Amino acid sequence: MKSMIHVFLTIVLIFGTFHSCQMEDNMFATTVQNEISSDYLLQGNLDIYMQNEQVFRLKGKPGVETINLGNENLSNFENCFVLHIASGAESVGTVSSAIITLDGIEILNTSDFKNNSVLYDFEVCNLSEQSTLDVEVSGEPGSYIDIWLEGKFKDPFAGDNGLFFDERDGQEYKWVRIGDMIWMAENLAYKTGTGSWAYNDDENNVDTYGRLYSWEAASSACPAGWHLPSQAEWTALLDNLGGQNAAGGKLKEAGTSHWASPNADATNETGFTALPGGDRYYDGTYVYLGIYGLWWTSTVFDPYTAVYLNMHYGSSDIYIGVANKQIGMSVRCVRD
Repeated sequence: MKSMIHVFLTIVLIFGTFHSCQMEDNMFATTVQNEISSDYLLQGNLDIYMQNEQVFRLKGKPGVETINLGNENLSNFENCFVLHIASGAESVGTVSSAIITLDGIEILNTSDFKNNSVLYDFEVCNLSEQSTLDVEVSGEPGSYIDIWLEGKFKDPFAGDNGLFFDERDGQEYKWVRIGDMIWMAENLAYKTGTGSWAYNDDENNVDTYGRLYSWEAASSACPAGWHLPSQAEWTALLDNLGGQNAAGGKLKEAGTSHWASPNADATNETGFTALPGGDRYYDGTYVYLGIYGLWWTSTVFDPYTAVYLNMHYGSSDIYIGVANKQIGMSVRCVRD
């Protein structure tokens, strides 16, 4: 079990008046009462923080409390945390002693809390869904200790690919890292108030091809942390893949499940999975599903047109052109 956590890896007493030898003498004090009156209040606040933003809090019960750490999604955090244990700053009385056990291993048994400015820090690692913190305190009525767990969120975009959840509608998207940029590996499907459509007005098409957007809607359709790529960003992507004459095959979904035959040179070796969502003319006509994949850029050409990207079923070439802003095209978002 000791291999599962780092017991006493970091024990820090700050703002206290005890010398280190005194703290060591009291660390394993055996003065804890076996029975604790309900008047002794354990107001244990278990917090996980990331950049001062509280994620969750659990309030304890008088005397003895078992806190189920695994109730929270610890997998969203880096493996190791700092467990802080301190005397209650606004306590009515004084805690005389405390026993703290993590996953069956006693990490603190002390009477140092008679000083109301005592703080202990422990590094704890490898917490699981079954991890529990057992807390037992003795003290005067109205006394309590503070307990909080401090951790850092994992970088959800640290790898080469993964999943992203759009909090606006719960939609899940694959993403992929290509060069030094992170791209959504699916067409955006978020329904804006105006200016977004399902191909042929059939919502069944959205699951595969995403939605088509006017340029105006596309400009603000990407979720927070993402944006509509500029022509320069698209060009950087293509240059990283050998230029406009070669990149299409590396970006297009392979096979003919969605692209029309022959879907020339398509390998999808990047994982980008470009799909032929077609487009919507400003008169409401839908065309080219399976034939063309058309994506807006954020780059304006003139007051009425903007730059777009075109991939075709019959070639690995990519065409960059301009089109009326009212036409509906697909959107791929890139990470900020």
